[in-house]
Amino acid sequence: MGNNTSEQIKGAHQNAMGTMASHADYAKSSMNKENMASNYNDWRTSFSEYLSSAFGQHPLTIECLTHEVMTMKTAAAEHMLHAGMNVNEPIDAQGHTVLDAFLVAHQDNLLQVSKLHCDSEHKTMIFLSVEDKAFAMMDLLKEFGAKTSGDGGTRDRVAHIA
Repeated sequence: MGNNTSEQIKGAHQNAMGTMASHADYAKSSMNKENMASNYNDWRTSFSEYLSSAFGQHPLTIECLTHEVMTMKTAAAEHMLHAGMNVNEPIDAQGHTVLDAFLVAHQDNLLQVSKLHCDSEHKTMIFLSVEDKAFAMMDLLKEFGAKTSGDGGTRDRVAHIA
């Protein structure tokens, strides 16, 4: 009986060593330069896609929404508003809103277009492009009930927390 158990242990040990040896042989044969580069590129692509999907969107903060509105990125602003952002949340201690930031950004865009030194066709194309983006952003902000800050009537406004 003891002899049989001893042989079983010896056999199990030999099986384990054989399995380890076959894994080592496989690793040696498959770990060449091309396979390692391919595996690394696959891993990097997968990891990049994960990071993009998990963290690619801006956080839902009034600062990020203001940035998206000022750069006329309608799709990003729409995503943030659909996610629950308050379009009338104050963006500073004076109680300005995202619509106030939009007005300033649009005014600056128009000023920049007026200062362009190019032929009339290009200037008109640029102007129309700026206006299209601005109109799309205005429509979005209007859809979500955006309001300007007014003349200091902050009685109904949520307090800005700095």
